[in-house]
Amino acid sequence: MDLATPRNSQLIDVFRSLAMLHVVFAHSLIVYLLAVDAPDLVAGFVASAPFAFNPIWHTYSVDIFFMLSALLIGLPLLSEYGRSGRIGLRAHFLRRATRILPLYYLTLGLYLLVQDPPFEEVLLSLVFMGYVFGDGNAMDIGGWAIEALAQSYVFLPFVALAVVRAPRPGLAIVALILASVAIRWAHVLAHPELEVPRVYLFDELIGLPLADELYHRSWFRLSPFFVGLGLAWLLTLRRDALERAMDRPRNRRLVLVAGLALFVPTAWIPLHDPASPVHDWVGHGFLVVYLVTSHTLVALGCAAILLALMARPARPGGLPGGRIWQALAQNLYAVFLFHPIFVLLAAVIVFRSTDPAALQGATFWHVCAIFALAVPMTLALAVPLTRYVERPVQSLLRRAFIGEAEASKAGRPGAG
Repeated sequence: MDLATPRNSQLIDVFRSLAMLHVVFAHSLIVYLLAVDAPDLVAGFVASAPFAFNPIWHTYSVDIFFMLSALLIGLPLLSEYGRSGRIGLRAHFLRRATRILPLYYLTLGLYLLVQDPPFEEVLLSLVFMGYVFGDGNAMDIGGWAIEALAQSYVFLPFVALAVVRAPRPGLAIVALILASVAIRWAHVLAHPELEVPRVYLFDELIGLPLADELYHRSWFRLSPFFVGLGLAWLLTLRRDALERAMDRPRNRRLVLVAGLALFVPTAWIPLHDPASPVHDWVGHGFLVVYLVTSHTLVALGCAAILLALMARPARPGGLPGGRIWQALAQNLYAVFLFHPIFVLLAAVIVFRSTDPAALQGATFWHVCAIFALAVPMTLALAVPLTRYVERPVQSLLRRAFIGEAEASKAGRPGAG
């Protein structure tokens, strides 16, 4: 189960790309939800969405991103530890800094041209601490997620070292995951006066403080990072034992079924729909458990599905749509940063108006049209931005601070 094989690299591309597409679709929905100031219309719109699209209302794509980021960060760190018994922190931090800073600062600068956030918020945003010491990031959409990723670049190497030096690394990873769930649970129990939300995408927009806190504060979103690090540990330092176990078709099927059993019910449960009969079946206790554990369950389920697919015997040829997934994955960072602009532009094109009143009669298929337009338009900017701005700047910085070998990595598609 070598992640570097073309097939498994494509699998990672598919998972990352699907998560990115989910983000774009969710923000296409948010355009509608923010523009329509009529609870009855919103409730009817939510109820009209097809059942197959239930996961769109849940913002679990970010947790999948976090899990995959920790996996891709953990693999080289733990492989290096397996070879040399150490982790090169300086090289790691410089690689991560040259990866995240150029486009982030470019995007932040563009936001500052069109809005005037408080000076303190700008300073905190520059060091990825807007949601740690303040209440927001100057980059309104997605800034919190970039902050969480940047913070993970700092703490994951130290967590990885602590895990591999623990007497039982596997138990240490389980303890970290459980502790991250306990942090969320403690916060919910400490605020019994706050209404427990159904799902974030709907409830955050109508101003539920509990949803906002648990969504944006990075210390409440740790479990996907620990799940990804655990998967990286299995694929590196426990690789031989893992391969022996996953060589058996029965074990692969069990892992796949377990992953689907965690992911599918968590993502498809229609808690977002106030008219759904599921609200007659579940009580407050279920909502609390769901709120506390759902992000962890999705990350665990996705990791198990990925592991089962990676362990399957290789077959000739690539995955269907390989070039599309590759194009999305290679330009993922630029797509994430700049897609909100094109979601808004696509909404103007679809509704032929900049007046929010034009959205009053919108259907779910209008939102699908916004999404379908926003994706290629975003890629049209993201591809040259990645090729002619991000990679050259990465290469220049890595050549200056790390060396020629790292600079050449920055110049390759998908490197980072």
